Amino acid sequence: EASAEHFFLTAKERLAYTVQQKLHFVIGAAENEAKLFEGADICIVDPPRKGLDPTFLQKLCEACDIKKLIYVSCNFTSFERDCTQILSTSTFQLFDAKSYLFFPGTNHIETLAIFTR
Repeated sequence: EASAEHFFLTAKERLAYTVQQKLHFVIGAAENEAKLFEGADICIVDPPRKGLDPTFLQKLCEACDIKKLIYVSCNFTSFERDCTQILSTSTFQLFDAKSYLFFPGTNHIETLAIFTR
């Protein structure tokens, strides 16, 4: 977590000050951080293999201010389950989805999906 925060802050420093003010790095259980949706128009999620916490996912689907959802998944089964809920219980539409092999020599595939309203 410390290295993730370090690289986030390093990348953030390269952006315009007005953009920097909109970016935050938060460590915590997702289901306890739904308040971060308030005023946000983009949400990026990268859940563990089990997928998004059900409470968090419900709050995400209800967060009307969010116009774009970027979902990175390392488990297609949990992504498929979450995607089904997102599309059936919110006004998000699947804009694009692609799979990537980030770890050559393994069968570990990451799915990147973009949902928009």
